[in-house]
Amino acid sequence: MSIIEFSKDVSSQEAPEPLPVGDYVGEVIAVEAKTSAKGNLYLSMTFNIDPSDYPADYIEGDPSGTRLSYNRLLLTDTPPARYALRSFCEAVGARVPARQFDPSDLMGVRGMLTITHDEYEGQKRAQISKVSGV
Repeated sequence: MSIIEFSKDVSSQEAPEPLPVGDYVGEVIAVEAKTSAKGNLYLSMTFNIDPSDYPADYIEGDPSGTRLSYNRLLLTDTPPARYALRSFCEAVGARVPARQFDPSDLMGVRGMLTITHDEYEGQKRAQISKVSGV
């Protein structure tokens, strides 16, 4: 492996400010059905927010975009979970499944992401609190 050189001293780098609170268009770039620690099947989606959508004064964002995970859609075979999947698909303009669902059908769909902040291990971070139609 070659030597990697950085423009600034890594040992003095502070945590960057997270993406500001607000609404942003995001695109699904990864999707996977996963099982929680409690044994519940859920959908894990990674959305990318294009840097052209950053606020003008936000200078600490990744120049390739901000990637955020959304893991709030249960895939259990229950009326609330089936309705939540239907509502999500309708909101982002995806095909609503009949009896079978292929998570990869959501690749590339776009949604309006409501970004809020939370704290994890003492660091402020951006999170997706809601996904709606664009």
